[in-house]
Amino acid sequence: MIPKVTQDGPNIIPRYWCSVCGTSLSKHDPTVREPSGWRFCPNCGNPIEWEKAGPPLLTEHTIQIDLEDGRSITIKRLDSEATIRAFYSVGGRIPADPAYGQGGMITQVRFISRREVSLT
Repeated sequence: MIPKVTQDGPNIIPRYWCSVCGTSLSKHDPTVREPSGWRFCPNCGNPIEWEKAGPPLLTEHTIQIDLEDGRSITIKRLDSEATIRAFYSVGGRIPADPAYGQGGMITQVRFISRREVSLT
């Protein structure tokens, strides 16, 4: 079994998952190539082929934010969904930015899509 590698953001430690049953293999020491030291998945028992694990995959979320003045902004972020929800919450304010103009109060946040991407 080749483990799946995910990462919540560019500067966040990667997490490892069994690609068969989805069990977390993330008891992690960043100095060791085989993160958990396990040779088999603790849940399904499949042998883990650490050397075949690819680069970490980040999740790119596309979100649409509606502002109190009726404008709608679409933003792409390489962050976890929890981080995005904390950063863009209903009732919060979005600051002014050259990419989308004047800031404003957030009235709704919708997750439009998500995809896994590799930075390599």
